[in-house]
Amino acid sequence: MNKKVRLRSQMIRLSNQRWKMSRIAGYVGCHVRTVGAALNAWVSRKFEGLADRPQKGNRRKLHAELTEAIALEFGIQVDEKCVRRNLRQLGYAWKRDRYVVAGQPDPQLLRQAAAALDTLKRGRSKVGSF
Repeated sequence: MNKKVRLRSQMIRLSNQRWKMSRIAGYVGCHVRTVGAALNAWVSRKFEGLADRPQKGNRRKLHAELTEAIALEFGIQVDEKCVRRNLRQLGYAWKRDRYVVAGQPDPQLLRQAAAALDTLKRGRSKVGSF
């Protein structure tokens, strides 16, 4: 049984024994709001309220592709969590690439941009305007 499901069912059992929410929260080691949410889920959805709801968003595709590639290349089945854990131990991170400017900007372009910014900060020139 899932640890969270067991914890929520314990909260419901203690509530049925007339324990107060603050006492339940102290006993199971969570916040009073967590106890309240578990009890509300039980009242509204019964046994379905014990389990976690599906997470929003798309599932990670890279994990599945990587595990399939390992299965094809080496002929073994591995879990996505196992791949992720081992890659983290090797120093790799599962993060989105960040786009950064490479190298130093051209000094002449930098001066032109600074001059244009300075002009914008001072405001539009009154000379020659209609």
